[in-house]
Amino acid sequence: MKIDSIHAGSIYYDGKLGVREVVSLDGAAGCGDTKVAYRILAAKVENEYSHAKQAMVSLIGSTCKCELASFAAWAKIAVPAGQKAALLADLAAKKVRLAPGEARFMASVGESFDREFPLKAGAAVSFNSRETRTVRGIEKKGLVAVKMGPPGAGGEIALTELGVAWVCTNKKATA
Repeated sequence: MKIDSIHAGSIYYDGKLGVREVVSLDGAAGCGDTKVAYRILAAKVENEYSHAKQAMVSLIGSTCKCELASFAAWAKIAVPAGQKAALLADLAAKKVRLAPGEARFMASVGESFDREFPLKAGAAVSFNSRETRTVRGIEKKGLVAVKMGPPGAGGEIALTELGVAWVCTNKKATA
């Protein structure tokens, strides 16, 4: 990306797993030593060890600085206004790994929504008692919220935003 395309307040994506928001540009325009202060919104490595805290700390939300030329070399795409949430959900969904049975269940949920009504967060689907273990595994990964019915009767799931993003992402991958 060109150096003059980097602006404070804008969000940039590296085309892989990194998303950064430019907080400020420090230095004169066109000057070779301009620094970029940016906030990390998504990254391949989300945690690192802090010797000061003697624990793992999240990099997400932290602010860093680098040379403007380095930031421009990293940035591949400027994220259009209003598409930040969709991009972050899509990247989070790509990191979720499901067991084969869980993936088949989520794919069938996506197919049922295609036939009946639009896929959106909060939409509910029922499941039978044989699918309880699969549904609980998916719930632990944050893709659905589960409402159990009477013992032995199954229940109902409601898709979360992450669940919708997972279905959409994996539908694109298999299409």
